[in-house]
Amino acid sequence: MSVALTVDNLSTGYGRIEVLRAVSLTVARGEVVALVGANGAGKSTLLNTLIGAVRPWSGAIALDGAGITGLQPEAVVSRGLALVPERRQLFGDMTVEENLIVGAHLQTRAALAERREFVFGLFPKLHDRREQVAGYLSGGEQQMAAIGRALMSRPRLLALDEPSLGLAPKVVSEIFAAIRRLREETGTTILLVEQNATRALAIADYAYIMENGRVVLDGTPQALSRNADVREFYLGLNSQSGRISMRDVKHYRRRKRWLS
Repeated sequence: MSVALTVDNLSTGYGRIEVLRAVSLTVARGEVVALVGANGAGKSTLLNTLIGAVRPWSGAIALDGAGITGLQPEAVVSRGLALVPERRQLFGDMTVEENLIVGAHLQTRAALAERREFVFGLFPKLHDRREQVAGYLSGGEQQMAAIGRALMSRPRLLALDEPSLGLAPKVVSEIFAAIRRLREETGTTILLVEQNATRALAIADYAYIMENGRVVLDGTPQALSRNADVREFYLGLNSQSGRISMRDVKHYRRRKRWLS
């Protein structure tokens, strides 16, 4: 197995508040790896640390075997890692095409044109909206534009932060179909942060579960789906009724307090 990304005992936080606690994980080249957890688990902080927006306190990050710990975001992007942030964060007063051009600022003119056609092929709606101001797009179209902007840098590893957030089920299906195409047709390695565990595990080759800034469980989607805690707390199922009970919720809250 060829490793695209290695995170080794990574810890960081904001001010004096520790958010990530000795997180370790690996992402194999060409795979989709899901990172699942509730709000506040530290998933977005992990992605922002990988891209260089948050400084690590300790630990190491390597991309294709080369250290990127503590590098600035532009340097990380130039080495092949691109992030689609939570809630898209497009330049709302710029057109779709201008947003794509921003994502290709490290590419040659010829490469820019090729990548733009690639993105339009992946998301035909963006071609139709290319002259439209991004701030007036629907939520789903904005998510497509955000993914397209990240792809313009020709990343070897694409990190996606909550791509289904706030989107209608039909649009979520389109986004996840595009993620699947990226992996299957281009071999792009994908690190997927997603609260919707059912969607994430359906598309992933491997998955990690985070609670309170720690990785508490990892494995293949098939193995995790057989785990009783995963079925109850992340897939919304239990062996008796198929639904979460108030007893389950109280138990989960007690467990989270114990982990912290």
